[in-house]
Amino acid sequence: MKLTNQDIWAGYKGLVKLVVLDLPQKTSIDLYAIIFVLERPYQAIEFFRAKLCEEYGEKDEKMGLNIVNQDNLEKSAIFYTRLSDLFIQEWNGEFDFEPVEIDKKTAVDNMDTLAPLWGKFVRNGS
Repeated sequence: MKLTNQDIWAGYKGLVKLVVLDLPQKTSIDLYAIIFVLERPYQAIEFFRAKLCEEYGEKDEKMGLNIVNQDNLEKSAIFYTRLSDLFIQEWNGEFDFEPVEIDKKTAVDNMDTLAPLWGKFVRNGS
């Protein structure tokens, strides 16, 4: 399966949120297997996203992060253009995993987390 950098970045973050839920053991193991496959690509994408924040953001000492100032239209426009370019790129490589089945109750209770994962990482279960 081919994935974009956006799929990987959002998928990894969503799956990490999902595995802390009280899920059946097999479901949790299957989710962790996907997390481990996505971890290195996620780290590479996050490295370049953080570099963009450094380049176009301002250091917030209290939070310890580089924040892109939305009031600086020129810098923020360049930042979001470059971030978009990063995210729309297709990852150079194939991924070999099947979406994990999620039961209906878990799906309904966690729709906000699951919505961006649906189809590629998770699917309807029993």
